[in-house]
Amino acid sequence: MTKCSYCGRDNPQTDAAYCSYCGSSLSRQSSNVPTSSQRSQPTYPTSRSPALGLSERYEKALKRAELLGTILLVLGVAAVVLLLV
Repeated sequence: MTKCSYCGRDNPQTDAAYCSYCGSSLSRQSSNVPTSSQRSQPTYPTSRSPALGLSERYEKALKRAELLGTILLVLGVAAVVLLLV
């Protein structure tokens, strides 16, 4: 078994080029491998506009809902017209 120098897991295939768990290259040298303290954890944004307050997000959601309702109404009318023609 080949041990991954990035995540430390044992890979069942000895001739594999990449770790089957984390996907890092098994052929890279140990000097290029960051230590666990150097690895940065990915950060995921909680929303697209984190600076907006709750009331601003509520207003944006209302506008989107109104727009969606308008679009559905227009599509419904168009469908009825097409069925009658």
